[in-house]
Amino acid sequence: MGCYSDKYKHMCSKIVIGVSALMGIMALASVVFGFVAMGKVPKMSENKAIFQIPGLSDSGKAMGGGMVGIGVVGLLVACLGCLTGVKKNPCFAMPYGLLSFVITVIFLVIAIISGGVASSVGQAAGYALACSGSATIGGKKLDVGNLSLKDQYTKFVDQPMCSIFCPCPALPETFKATDKTYSQAALANWGRYVKSGSSGSQAIGYTTTPSSSVISAKNLMQLQFAKVGD
Repeated sequence: MGCYSDKYKHMCSKIVIGVSALMGIMALASVVFGFVAMGKVPKMSENKAIFQIPGLSDSGKAMGGGMVGIGVVGLLVACLGCLTGVKKNPCFAMPYGLLSFVITVIFLVIAIISGGVASSVGQAAGYALACSGSATIGGKKLDVGNLSLKDQYTKFVDQPMCSIFCPCPALPETFKATDKTYSQAALANWGRYVKSGSSGSQAIGYTTTPSSSVISAKNLMQLQFAKVGD
């Protein structure tokens, strides 16, 4: 059985130390962000809502605790990796190899689950969860509880599109009031509305605009279109 040279072993130890050090930096960042999400680090009041998911109580603390836990495990593996590379001692190498193997198995399971989610069945279930809040898979009903994924999708996807933040191209007759799909009532379901007489040739036939009270109550955002040359 051939033996590896000391030079080759030394090079491998440097690679282990380098990878472990990089992992330690990322794990430390995870711990820091976890403490921030948990509220352990002072932050401005307007930034606190960023770490909260509407519909989930104490979501910031839950996510922060998970990030801290992952970061601690990452730091442990990183320290064992660095000690393995420096000391070349089985007392460090064995737990380092064992933990690395367990983490690999966990990520393999996640990859398999992700493959199932990416399937047509998984996509249909995800669509149902996002739009109705529940889905049935294999005869079992899944429910997201108080978390309204549809509201979150409306807020972060539907509303910013074709708005002042992300105007749509100025294509002629993009929206027609006679088309029930794009009526004011239908647009309101997406958190949008058309201001009559202000959208040029992109919106045709809109003679009324929702009242300010309706716009405020439903948190509607006006459709916006980019002018030619913008």
